[in-house]
This record gives sequence, C-alpha cells and structure tokens, in this order.
Amino acid sequence: MVGNPRNVSVTEALPLPPKTLGLPRNKTSLIPAVVVPVSVVATFIVMGAMGYTVNILTLLGLVLAIGLVVDDAIVVLENIYRRIEAGQQPLLAALEGSKEIGFAVIATTLVLVSVFVPLSFIKGDIGRLFREFGITLAAAVIFSSLVALTLTPMLASKLFAGASGRSGLTHFVNRFFRRLDTRYRAVLHRVIDRPWWTVLGALTISAGAALLLEVLPSEYAPKEDRGAFFVLLRAPEGATLEYTDRYARQMETILMDEVGGDGPAMRVLTRLPGSWGGAEVNSARAIVLLRPWGERDESDREIVRRVQARLNAMPGVLASARTPSSLGIRSDGRPVELVLGGPDYAQLTEWRDLLLAAIAEMPELVNADSNYQERKPQINVAVDRSRAAALGVSLATVGRTLETILGSRIVTTFVDRGREYNVVLQGEDADRASPDDLTNLYVRSSLTGQLVPLSNLVVIEEIAGPAELNRFDRMRSIKLTANLAEGVRQGEAIDLLYRAAKETLPASARIGWDGESQEYLESGFSLYITFGLALVIVFLVLAAQFESFLNPVIILVTVPLALTGALFGLWIYGGTINVFSQI
Repeated sequence: MVGNPRNVSVTEALPLPPKTLGLPRNKTSLIPAVVVPVSVVATFIVMGAMGYTVNILTLLGLVLAIGLVVDDAIVVLENIYRRIEAGQQPLLAALEGSKEIGFAVIATTLVLVSVFVPLSFIKGDIGRLFREFGITLAAAVIFSSLVALTLTPMLASKLFAGASGRSGLTHFVNRFFRRLDTRYRAVLHRVIDRPWWTVLGALTISAGAALLLEVLPSEYAPKEDRGAFFVLLRAPEGATLEYTDRYARQMETILMDEVGGDGPAMRVLTRLPGSWGGAEVNSARAIVLLRPWGERDESDREIVRRVQARLNAMPGVLASARTPSSLGIRSDGRPVELVLGGPDYAQLTEWRDLLLAAIAEMPELVNADSNYQERKPQINVAVDRSRAAALGVSLATVGRTLETILGSRIVTTFVDRGREYNVVLQGEDADRASPDDLTNLYVRSSLTGQLVPLSNLVVIEEIAGPAELNRFDRMRSIKLTANLAEGVRQGEAIDLLYRAAKETLPASARIGWDGESQEYLESGFSLYITFGLALVIVFLVLAAQFESFLNPVIILVTVPLALTGALFGLWIYGGTINVFSQI
C-alpha cells in the first residue's frame, strides 16, 4: 500500500488486517443528505419535459422515491466504506467499490423502471390517475442510480480522507450487528443443510397468498369519509312538479334534522329537478355537507344508515342516500350497475323482471332499480289522413295546434323601449288538464275556412311507456342498479349478481357493466395484466443482466413470498384488495 495505489489490485488490498482508521461514522449521513435532494430535483427535468405538475400523485411518487434513492446511495457507500475499513485508500476504495457494486445498482434500477413505467399504461380512469405517478417515480429511480454511481463515490473519497476517533455508539452498533451476523450465518447454514424443508416452507407461504386472495374482500376503492353525502329521490313516472316538490320538502325536513345544535351536518342543498341539465320533474337531489371530522362522533356511513331508515318510511317515492366514491369517479351513480343487452325492449323487460326478482332474494344488494320504466303516461294521437285531406286540414295544422295547446310556440316578437321580447302562445292550464280537453279543440279548414272539431280528425289513446330508450355499445339495453348492504364489498356483490344473471337469464342475454362496476372490473383486469407483464419484463431484464435464465428465476421466487406478507398485512389491518393495494 506504500506504492502507487493505482497499481494495487483488489485481491491485494482486501486481505490486509483491519485498521482502526477512526473514520467519523456520522459523516456517512452527509452523503445521503446530499444525494436525495439532487436526485429529487433532477426528476423535475423529466416532469417539466412531460408537462407534469407538482400535485398529490407526483409528490407521492417523489416521497416513495426517497427510500429508493437512499437505498442506492447506501449500497454504494457501504461497499466503499467496507473497503476503507479493510485498509484501502479512500480514492481507490471509491473507484473499486463503485465499480464492484455498479452492476447490482444498474440491475436494480432497470427492474424498478420495468415495474413502474407500465403503471402509466393502465386503462381507464386509474391509468390517467397514475400516469404521472409512474413516470415520476421511474425518473427518480434512474437519477438515483446515476447519482449513486457518480456523486456518492466522489463524496466518499473526499469525506473519508482524514481520520478521527470512533464514538462509543459506533462500537455498540457494530457489536450488535456482528452478533446479528453470527446468528444469521448459523440459521443460514441450517436452512442450506435442509433444502427440501426450505422449499416446502416457501411453497406453504406461497399457498397462503392464494388463500388470502380468496379470503380478503375486494372493491373499487377503499371507503373514505369525504365529509358529505347525497340523496337521490325519484317519484313515479308522470308525476307533476308539485308532487315531487311535496316529497322533496319532506326529504329536506328529514335532512334538516341533522343540521343545527349537536347535529353532524352543517347545511343541506336541495335541487329540483334532480337531473343535471335535464327536465325530469319527477326527480330531486340533495347534497348534505357534514361537519369536520373532529366535530362529530359518527362517520358518514353511520349517518347515511340513519337517514336511509327514515327515507324508507316515505310512501310514494324512492329515496336513496349514499356516500360519494372515494376517487370521485361517477360519484352520482350506484356501486353496482349491470347492463342487459338484447334484441328488443320487450325481451329485455322480461329479463329485467327475472333479474330484479333474483336480486330481491339477495340480502347483499338493496334499493335495486332500473332505468327502463314503462310507466310514464303518454298520449298517442293518430290522425285520420284521408278524412283530414277531405276536410282540407293539413297535418302541419294539427301539429301546430297540439304544440300550442300542450306546449308553447313563439309566434312573433315585439319591441318595448328598445328591448325585444318573444310572444309565446300557450293554452291555459284549465284547458289541458285531462286528455278529454283535446276533444274541445278546433282547427280551421283551408277549403271552407270553417273550424273543424279536432275530435273528428284524430283518435286519442292513453298509453304508458318508457321515458327514454337507452343503448349500450350500440345495442338496446336496460341498466339495473343497486346499493350495497352494510358490510358487503363491491367485488362480492358483483360476483353474486353475475352468477345470478348467468343462472337466471338465457344464453342470448348480453351482460355488461357500467359506472363504478365497470371501472372496478377494468382496473382490476388491467392491473393483473400489468403485474404479469412486469414479471415478464423483469425476468427478461435480469436474464440479460446475468446472461442466465436460472438466476432470474431464483430472484422471482421471492415474489409470492412478498405477496403473502402484503396480503397478510391487509388481513390483519382489515383492509381490502382495491386499486391502491394492487398497485
């Protein structure tokens, strides 16, 4: 070691007896303290190039990246420090140590990038949600490896150039880890001497992962108290605005009992009609804002259960209270939405009734309903064309007359003090209160100029039909929706409903999903595909790195064991398998 350090090989340097160089152990903490901000700030280059912003998800990626950044720096730093303690000069130790560990750092970086980048290509709203997260985290990992192989060795060669005394804490920590190393070696020897027992234990633990996958409930997103809930009220089809308003006020009275005093709610906002941008006067909506979490003892779900019990006592309407989705996606829909597709609505109606009867026997689903209600009152006016032509009355005249009486029509405008106003013709409410009032209408003949009773030209038939005819994937469809009973998870309810549909409906019925149910199924399937692709990419990357197909298999065997630990933690904590836990 006296000569030129560059002429000393690694095999010559390592066997030297350890020397008490007196390296200040606290200096090692300075290197990660410098490496972390450098790697994180460098990630902003990629974020700026991709047009990303600093938001919750990118910050989450940066927070998770800190652990990976420190890990790369510590691996390189410890290898360099080990060589310095063995007697190498700091500069040579930094050069040889980083070169020795560089392969492992690069392999780890490529594997992590292969896992994080596919998160950006998940389909649906989840993919859009985690796109910036995956790219940001992958960029941080790449920069961390570059910094760990460049900046960390340079800092180690400079900071450890001098010598100083060790502290008592350092000796205590070293003794502790030496004892731990001794015990670990003893256990490792026993494990290696009994390979079949080790394999059996690994298979048993991996089987535990499969068992926990069946035991753990699954849902789209974990439940979250968002400090608000909403109520949807629907009156019978054909109900007037006054009818709906009367029940909406009763609903508002029930909700206002939760406001004021020690009530958990702060205010209630009621909207009539309840549809956004629509004119359905038979619906109403209420949004209830709750007090901050620290000012109430009940969760939002407990409040909703109490309110729902009172809403169920309202006759004549269907009112459903529920909390919004944790992710805010399709928050005005229900957690279970099944879509039936078929050749015609008559056949779909029969299938709907069969499935609704099956749902009524399922305690896991409550407040089941469909968007096809053939109970909306309608009047079918059939014009006798030959008779109208003989009397000199055109179809346009009949149509304009009905439009004016039943609806309204702008006929002209007038100007008053510089402002223009529309002149609207509309029949009196008393003259259009019942279908019989249409028989009192007259139209003028273009041949004789006389008034002809409309009852001589048309046949009026009162019918009931759907308010709208829906399609899904360009097929005639009916959507069935339901809420979850207390304690029932979304995945469980979807599985039960799917099995009931398969057992109840014929093979010609097309079954689809919409809303949160569709997001749950698509995101789960996409995440499983991403997980499988990540394993394949990791295997190929490791195979290229090690130039062997056997070594990657040894590494990937640890994946089921790690999954068992993660699932066991969810089971102990009482969590569920959702979008976040799968990621």
